Formats: sequence, C-alpha cells, structure tokens
Amino acid sequence: MVSTDWTLGLIIVVVSLLWRYLIMIDFIKSLTNRKQLIIDGNICDIKKSQKVITFFEWEKAPCGQLFKVKKTLYRTVNGNWFWIGGNNEGRIVTEEYVKERLEECNAVTAYVKYFGELEEA
Repeated sequence: MVSTDWTLGLIIVVVSLLWRYLIMIDFIKSLTNRKQLIIDGNICDIKKSQKVITFFEWEKAPCGQLFKVKKTLYRTVNGNWFWIGGNNEGRIVTEEYVKERLEECNAVTAYVKYFGELEEA
C-alpha cells in the first residue's frame, strides 16, 4: 500500500511540474510572438518591417555581470531602424549603429542592400 501512495504522489508532482512548464512555454511564446511594440513613443510593427539581421551583443547586468543578448534588427517602411531582443525589449537606433553592427557581423549583402556598394581594399 505504501508503494502505491508514493507512486501516486510522484505522478501528481510530475504532472504538476509539467503543467507549470507548459504554461510558462505558452507565456513566453505569447511574449515573443508580438507583432507590434511601442518603442520610444513609436509603434514598431514587426510584420510590416523588414528583418535585416539577427546578432548577439554583450550587455552588462546591474550587478556587473556580462551576458549575451540576442537581438534582431529591423527596418521600418519609413526607413527607420529598431532592434528587438531578450524580453521583447527594443530600441530605435541610428544608421551609424546599424552600419557598425553590420560591419561587426560581416553582413556584406545586407550592408550593400541598405547603404550601397563599398570600396575594395
């Protein structure tokens, strides 16, 4: 009788943990599947914008620890630039920032597409 109670208790714990995990996955998907974000008072519509490149950038936590953040760079239909990363955090960025990131990532095709041909060395 004791082994049956123990087994039933274990099954209940496992099912409870699995249920919480599935709820968390659904919540995370709902955050990352948003199509519009308000960034600096502007609506940035991912569906209407062109995805340019996905890259990683080092950031510093308040405690001083460095960590990598995955960011995706977009260009709006109005020609503005923004990135979205991490917990749906986003920023509107300048052309200079975009050029620096494209150079760092060695994204020649994207650089030429948005900023024109580069000179040969």
